[in-house]
Amino acid sequence: MADIVRMALTFAIVSLTIVFIFLGVQMYKILGEGKKSVEKMNKMLDDMGIITGSIAKPIADASGFFEGLHKGMKFVGSIFGKEKTQKKEE
Repeated sequence: MADIVRMALTFAIVSLTIVFIFLGVQMYKILGEGKKSVEKMNKMLDDMGIITGSIAKPIADASGFFEGLHKGMKFVGSIFGKEKTQKKEE
């Protein structure tokens, strides 16, 4: 009777050891794939940052250009506005 119990315990321990080793190997593979996925996502986010930066700079430059153009037009308008008021006064 004791031999049967020993054999059953030995079989259970060996079976559980094999299952845990298999699960450990699978977890290692899953974590490796997760690491690769995170690295790819990080690269995509870096590329997206470069793209948005390259798009934002021309838009900011154009905004500065139009702001300068608007100020220039106000200046020219103020010069011509003074001439009109001076002509009316004469």
